[in-house]
Formats: sequence, structure tokens, C-alpha cells
Amino acid sequence: MPCSTRTLSILLAMLSFAGCDPGGSGDDESEPEPCPATGDPLLPQLPHVLPAYTDGCEDSTWATTVDEAKVAWTIELEGSSANGSMVVVPSESGVVAITGREARWVTSAGEVLFERDLGSSPGWNRVGGFPDGRLVVVGASGAAPFYRVLDTNGSEIWLRLLDSSFGQPSLWIDGNDVLLGVLQFSDVVELRIERWQVTGSKTGTLTLANANSDAFVRDGAGRYAVSSGSEVQIYASDGAPLGTVSVGFGEYPFVVQIAGAMGAEGGFFAAGGDPDPFVSRITVAGQAEVAWTTRIGDPSVTWEYASSLAALPDGGVVIVGGESKIRMIWPMSPLTNSIQPFVLALDAEGQPTWGERIGAPGQALAVGLGPEGEVYVGGTAQSGPPNEYGSSTSVSWLRRYDLP
Repeated sequence: MPCSTRTLSILLAMLSFAGCDPGGSGDDESEPEPCPATGDPLLPQLPHVLPAYTDGCEDSTWATTVDEAKVAWTIELEGSSANGSMVVVPSESGVVAITGREARWVTSAGEVLFERDLGSSPGWNRVGGFPDGRLVVVGASGAAPFYRVLDTNGSEIWLRLLDSSFGQPSLWIDGNDVLLGVLQFSDVVELRIERWQVTGSKTGTLTLANANSDAFVRDGAGRYAVSSGSEVQIYASDGAPLGTVSVGFGEYPFVVQIAGAMGAEGGFFAAGGDPDPFVSRITVAGQAEVAWTTRIGDPSVTWEYASSLAALPDGGVVIVGGESKIRMIWPMSPLTNSIQPFVLALDAEGQPTWGERIGAPGQALAVGLGPEGEVYVGGTAQSGPPNEYGSSTSVSWLRRYDLP
């Protein structure tokens, strides 16, 4: 038998793959033979869609035992290059997909309206949007930091120069206000958060003492969370410290992103880990504590990582990232990217509800929640076979899911 069944665990073996062991390194006592090296393409071309994965053996397909994700549409962001950086900013009318320094305004039906060059590549905590579709981007020109506001036509309608002590601040949108955070170094490190009217003046300043990072978010109760390494620091709405929690496990349990839970009770989610990704739920009842941590995979079988997460209206969370199927060492393999994107939703107790393995080698890099519960996920995919030097072309894609 040229193929045997292997189980790759993602979320405690909730997702499984039936396929081959290309390296002939099975877990059972009898070693399976590798897939035959026929030279046939292992992956069809990806001009505008993300097709099913095939590895040259029969019945080798990705499958899921959680509820199937409801995909509304998928589009290719033509001419874009994410280069490992992507942010999605949903609004009432659709979503802004930022790949590298390029921003594209996309309708909720998947139509790309126009694109703009932002001049630099903002991280997830240096760009935000208002519900009406206006985009706010933090940047720096020489030593002068600034934030600017783009309208729904992509035109700049406001530029606010900031004090040079800001460096390049982090950003959070709160209602109609812009919150800007910058670390201050004196006797102790603190995070200074300034509140600005979007096209007006500064209306207040809040200091978070002993904060270890400028990566901050807010929850539905108005609290703040700051992430650094494997720790998340929690603060009350007035800046009073509510405790520091350690999250994750494994060799590298660092946090890649945090998100504030919705609703009056609030709380936070933290995701990270490489090659042992996790999602942790942090509750705040007096002091902050970790309510649960869900492991997204089994590093003894495969390799996964988390890229981004977004809180859901029902108290759950959706996480995106990538996973390595199995060791890809076929002769003449046209795959230059052995990682496949995944999307997975957890409920308020950390149990899986729906998910999808996207059938293309590449990455899921960003996720955001729209006002009607739509989930936007963006990433990259290999779009053709490698050339004689071993490199290949890639495309950026945007996918919309509707909640079950």
C-alpha cells in the first residue's frame, strides 16, 4: 500500500488529514512507503481560487471534523505582495485589506473598489478603522510621528503631527476617538495613552505603570491589556493594575496578538506559540486570571503557528495561522511553501465550533470581524511551480466567512 492514514492534530485532533508519508517515517511499527515520484503536479494552478490540496496519491484531501466553515467568497488581491504582513480592517460597508504598504477597499460582496499606497507597512496595532469605513494609520516621517485619516474614497482628510517623543505610537480606535500609546522610559517603564478627537485636540492622557510593551487593546468593559513575551498585563479603565498572567506552553510560548472580548463582562484572548500554538481566555473578576487555554495542535506530529485572532459576538474567538502537513521531501515537488492556512473558531469555553483548512500552500495572516458578524481572513498562497532557482510566484487573497 503506497499510502497510509496519518492523523495530524489541530485542536486536540479535531481536524485530521488522511494521506501519505512522503518521507516514509510513519508512527506505526510498519513504515509506509513514500508516495511515488511521478513528477505530476502536487498542486493545481491558483489563478483566482484556492483549490483542494492534492499530493499525488489517491484520496489525499484535507478534512475537518468540526462544523464546516461557511465561505461567502474568496478573491485574489491582484498585484499585491504581503511579504508576511497583512491586516484586515472591517467596516459597515466592507473591509480594507492591507498587504504590505498597499491598502485595498473591498465591499462586503467581495468587489475591490480601489487601492492606495500607504507609504509604509503598518502592523496590526498601528492601523484601525471607524465603523463608517474611515481608516486611521500611524506612521513616521523622519523623526516626526503622525497619524492620518483616510475617507471611504481613500483620500487623506486629516494629518496630525505628534510630538517627537512619541516615536511611532501604537493605535486603538475607541468610538470616535483615537487612542495613541507610547512607552516612556524613566525610573520605571510606563505606557502613556493619549486620547484624541479624530480631527480635533487631545482630550486626555492615561498612564499604565510598568507596562512592558506598547501593544495594547481594550475589552468591552473598558479595561486595557498589554502583551509582551508570554505575559499579558491587565489594567482597569482608570489605569489601575489588575494583575499579570502568563499564557501558553511549549518551547516558545510568546504572544503574537491579543484581543478584547465583547460585552459588559469583557476579558481578553491571547494567541501565540511556535511550533505549539495556543489560545488563552483571560477573565477579570477582581484580579486577572487565565480561565482556559486551548492547544492548537500537536508538535510531535506537525508544526503550526498562530498569526492573528478576533473576538466573536457569542464570547468565542476565531484564530488563523498555518500548519505544516507533513515533511515535504518528494522528488520534483512543485511546492516551495509547505505551510497550509487554517481558520478555526472556538466557543466561549474554548471548544471548537467551526473551521477550515484552506487547500493551498501559503499562510493565513490576518482576521477581522465585521459589524454583521462576517469574518474576513487574509493571507498568501503559492500561485505557481518554482523556477529553476527554487522560488515561485505568490498571490494575496481575502476570504469572507459568515457565522453559522
